[in-house]
Amino acid sequence: MADLESGRIKELHDQQLETQKKSFTKWINNHLASSSVEVKHLFNDLKDGSILRTLLETISGESLQKLNRGSSKVHHVSNVSVSFNFLKRHNIRLVGIGPEDVVDGIPDLVLGLVWSIIQKYHITAIEIVLDSDEKKHAKEALLLWSQRRTEGYPHVRITDFSNPKHTVELCLFAASWRDGLAFLALIHAHRPDLVEYRLFKPTDRAFNLETAFRIAEKNLNIARILDVEDMDKERPDEKSVMTYLAYYFHCFSQLDHTKRRSKKLNTAVGIERLKYTYEGKVTLLLQWMRESQAVLSSRDFPNTLHGVQKLCQQLNHFRRHEVKFRYVSNFRQHEVKFRYVSNFRQHEVKFRYVSATSGSMKSSLGTSAQLQAA
Repeated sequence: MADLESGRIKELHDQQLETQKKSFTKWINNHLASSSVEVKHLFNDLKDGSILRTLLETISGESLQKLNRGSSKVHHVSNVSVSFNFLKRHNIRLVGIGPEDVVDGIPDLVLGLVWSIIQKYHITAIEIVLDSDEKKHAKEALLLWSQRRTEGYPHVRITDFSNPKHTVELCLFAASWRDGLAFLALIHAHRPDLVEYRLFKPTDRAFNLETAFRIAEKNLNIARILDVEDMDKERPDEKSVMTYLAYYFHCFSQLDHTKRRSKKLNTAVGIERLKYTYEGKVTLLLQWMRESQAVLSSRDFPNTLHGVQKLCQQLNHFRRHEVKFRYVSNFRQHEVKFRYVSNFRQHEVKFRYVSATSGSMKSSLGTSAQLQAA
């Protein structure tokens, strides 16, 4: 029984190593796409230190010390040490891993080194701010973000990245990421035009995963570092899924930032329209008041009874209809003005009255009140 359990543990461990080897290699090559180098055999290609140095320069934007040209193990250890020293200066802990381990191509330790780099430059930067102003970082932030964005989606229940008991009900991978629905929910939450979530079923795991990976790669430019067979198993590798999921976070965070900028721009344009609407309507109101004052100030009365009766009818129509209409419109000007000022204050834009217009407006409003009271 003990041998069976031990064999099972070794089998799961080997599966995880194989998945990490493949996903980490794709992650490295994705960052090296602009250079002329490519990793084909992870445990062998990092031995001389050159690719490792190129990777760190690419993702950090800094220059590292030049390498030796020798091909002996001593030269390789010296070259790999350049990258190790760089990582230590940037506070990246490498517990139990040394340059000699990389040169010897020890699988577990090489993968540990690459995982430390991924955490530093791909995952640690992830940050979520809670309502209480508390901040979550890295793994916790990624978990919280995915939970928030998939909330309310049927068949998606993200609880944790791993669970000591590895139960189907509680393990994040076995319950959500494994069937592909969580990836589809994330895509639909941010880009509903790309996927119709309600059409997918929990039982169609391979189809769900393939669809999510394909859409993310073609439409969102998210590197496909995982394949269907990496997820459609009893225990997908946690580190590989976290690495892939971090691509989603960075992609959609940039999309959200672009939407916020667009919303601010639209708000500014809307405020500017309110401004011109208010100023235009006030100008028309003032013009009508001046014209009405000029007509009412005239003392050129007709000499016939019919003419006087017609003039009285015009005056009654003016008082009952024209003034009432303009008076109601005047209140609507105040409503537009209130919205205009409120929006300006909300967006911390200083609103200034033009003194001449303000004075004319107050005087004309007083005249309007007198006309209604007449």
